[in-house]
Amino acid sequence: MSVTTVSSSMITDATILNADIGAAAAIATTKLGAGAVVQVVHTVSGAVIAGTGAMPSDDTIPSNSEGLAMGAFDTAITPTHASNKLLIEATIHGTNATTAGVFQVALYQDSGAAIAVGMSTPRAGDNAACVTLTFLMAAGTTSATTFKLRAGGQSGTDTINGLSSGRLFGGKMASTLTVTEIKV
Repeated sequence: MSVTTVSSSMITDATILNADIGAAAAIATTKLGAGAVVQVVHTVSGAVIAGTGAMPSDDTIPSNSEGLAMGAFDTAITPTHASNKLLIEATIHGTNATTAGVFQVALYQDSGAAIAVGMSTPRAGDNAACVTLTFLMAAGTTSATTFKLRAGGQSGTDTINGLSSGRLFGGKMASTLTVTEIKV
């Protein structure tokens, strides 16, 4: 079998258009089997985020105004098919300054109420916690959608990627939010 090599000198300007590339990508996506990863959007930050924003530990679903806003982790994705699944995974390093406090993280889609919540075990104030969340859902749309995180304790100062409002480990203790689209 012979192999033909195509060099840039063989392709004239404006021969391949963005529409051609988009159509080729769409065809390639339809050829993927069930369970294949279609796309991954990953957000990571080692920056310190500190402030107050109570997130009560009670039997109510957290609203999108409870807890400390973590805008650095807003992660947008445009699903390729509404029936595909979205796997959302978050790992958040944080502290709450209150004695025997808990540290909670809530996941939101767009401006709605929380769709998932994780919580650390109670511990003495300002001891680091690592909260992980894993959530699987139907995409339900082919429009852009944004996943957001909010975190905090029941009261007091909360710190993401640090301790007592200060950064730790030179920014290498980083929190993440990953959204993976999976073909069904």
